[in-house]
Amino acid sequence: MLPLLSLLLFVIPGAAQDALLYSRPAIADGEIWRLITGHFVHCDVAHLAWNLVPIYFIAGLLEQRIGSEILWVILVSCLGVSGWIWFVETDMLLYCGLSGMINGVLAVLLVTLWRETKHPLLPIMGGVALLKIMYETVSHHSLFTSLSWESVPITHGAGLAAGIVYLMVMTVCRKGNCKAAC
Repeated sequence: MLPLLSLLLFVIPGAAQDALLYSRPAIADGEIWRLITGHFVHCDVAHLAWNLVPIYFIAGLLEQRIGSEILWVILVSCLGVSGWIWFVETDMLLYCGLSGMINGVLAVLLVTLWRETKHPLLPIMGGVALLKIMYETVSHHSLFTSLSWESVPITHGAGLAAGIVYLMVMTVCRKGNCKAAC
């Protein structure tokens, strides 16, 4: 579902993409849908490909385990990244791509698989993902991609953090300590 949505948005002519892109001025003018839709817009073919391949596998594996609840993971991850950009990266006017959100989905997948299997490689995979994010954030250099837009690896960390927040909230809710509809 996500890869198809991103692919369709990519092939739509520029005006449609421009209306969905995360744009600080447009959001400030009330176009709040961009907090979500901006994640599904991509700057070039390489950006699209580097996002579609991992989201296809990561989201697919997670959806097999949690079903439609994955939509909440995606929503929280998108809003976590957008919230980080809005409140912390205040100089950033434009943003696009799934990579930040993918890291939120990855965090939930790794914990879900850990709960199922306790496989020792899962914490290692989480640690490698965290080290990659830290390296790219400090070096301001993406390990695997070269895009027409500047890479923003701190958003990967924001997505990872959003996935962890999602897991914490759902853990509390599942224990019956949540008064909201969890």
